[in-house]
Amino acid sequence: MQDYIPRSKDINQTIEPIIVKQFDNNSRFLHVQFTDIDLAEDENAFDLENCTTALYIEPEGNTDPTKVNFINGDIESAESGIVTFLLPGGVTQTPGDYTAEIWIYQGDET
Repeated sequence: MQDYIPRSKDINQTIEPIIVKQFDNNSRFLHVQFTDIDLAEDENAFDLENCTTALYIEPEGNTDPTKVNFINGDIESAESGIVTFLLPGGVTQTPGDYTAEIWIYQGDET
């Protein structure tokens, strides 16, 4: 099991709900940029060099382990802290709320 990346600032936070729709392929992509707002804008990106990212997502109140998804992120720009996740089709086909977490691992294994 990998350790989380050591960091001096807690990046855990809750965000506002994101709306995704069936048959809207653009809404299946979750684009995320990790930044530290306490740093200057030109140097506030969370460096994802040599990292792996994963999205954990499940329906709100889920009790069925088969409905849990782990999706590897595609790091678009490691230096800028930008990651893209392609949400599974089931997320757009099943109405309701989902709980999600983004995990960042040091190294190339999840």
